[in-house]
Amino acid sequence: MDLVEAESMGDLIHAETELQRQQAIKLIQGNASNHYNFLREKLVKSLSYIEAKIDFAEDDLPENVLKEVQASIKQVHKDIKQILEDQKIGEKIRDGFRISIIGDVNAGKSSLLNLLSKREAAIVSEQEGTTRDVIETYLNIDGYPVILADTAGIRKVKNKVEKEGIKKAIKKAKDADLTLVMVDASKKTINKDLKKLINEDCILVFNKSDLSKKPPKNEFKKNNQIFISVKKNKNIDSLIKTIKEKLSKKNF
Repeated sequence: MDLVEAESMGDLIHAETELQRQQAIKLIQGNASNHYNFLREKLVKSLSYIEAKIDFAEDDLPENVLKEVQASIKQVHKDIKQILEDQKIGEKIRDGFRISIIGDVNAGKSSLLNLLSKREAAIVSEQEGTTRDVIETYLNIDGYPVILADTAGIRKVKNKVEKEGIKKAIKKAKDADLTLVMVDASKKTINKDLKKLINEDCILVFNKSDLSKKPPKNEFKKNNQIFISVKKNKNIDSLIKTIKEKLSKKNF
């Protein structure tokens, strides 16, 4: 057992989701080590050809040797780049994908966090501005390890403490692998400050859809838009499915 396989055994022991287990087993089986050794052998072979060309310059070596060496090295370089990209995804699978919930005050962000985590992780109140600091909980969303963050509601305020909480919310959204922008579906429009944080990559979540037949007017047609009711536990499965689809297509 080499170092990669030994580290993967540790990952398997501590795995909490199916995706983490699958990744650890794949590495334990030696797939990664075999690939690394294969690339090393190709580089050693290329190096031997280059040294032969230098040491025996006067000898008639096949003219296409250097072209073959160049092609081989380019392919190794391409493979290494892909390994590094896969490693980034592997780190996310091991450590957890970061998802932030941002949105209006009293849009149901904390209630959604509690529903998905299946515990009272965040305080829920009808009083606006209850959540002022970031609250994180570790979840297993259909096999995907996720660190879900509940944040302060986005609005203009004078209170210094709440204002600091909103700054943290915005930063958390920017640093997240995926952002759920939560909007109160019973309102007619989306507030201007929240609109600035919506991009094509986030999921627009309209909560309290049971209270409104028409969603707020919005121009974000390119976004994934999900209509849910946390209180009625309505369409939560569709939200989870969309989250999983977005994470599976992520490039890091």
